[in-house]
Amino acid sequence: MANFFTKVLDRMFSTSPEPRERVIRIEPDGVALFKVHSQALVLRFKWADVVRIHTFKRDLFSFDEICLQFDLANGSCVTLGEEDADWTPLMQAVQEHFALPADWWGTVMKPAFVENYRLLWEKPR
Repeated sequence: MANFFTKVLDRMFSTSPEPRERVIRIEPDGVALFKVHSQALVLRFKWADVVRIHTFKRDLFSFDEICLQFDLANGSCVTLGEEDADWTPLMQAVQEHFALPADWWGTVMKPAFVENYRLLWEKPR
């Protein structure tokens, strides 16, 4: 029981989140997501299959996590967050492949601890 409370207190007063167990890899035609330790493929999607991109924030108690959700042509969706390893290369690749609003990061980031959902991009019909 003491171990549980120790973990809760550590989490409450932590200045950074625990690292995720997955890593983002940018591929020439899309994105692959792997498990960090085993390098097992979790999922893969192509840029051409993306029909919508949303952004929102998760309130994780002592910090927020900015996320991107990719809606795919097959009806599935993939959510990646800034706590996933290699988030920065993903942001660069998304900016290269899609015309996102220039102010999107600032509008989702503030105010803190609010979801700030926003549709960023939708494939023309």
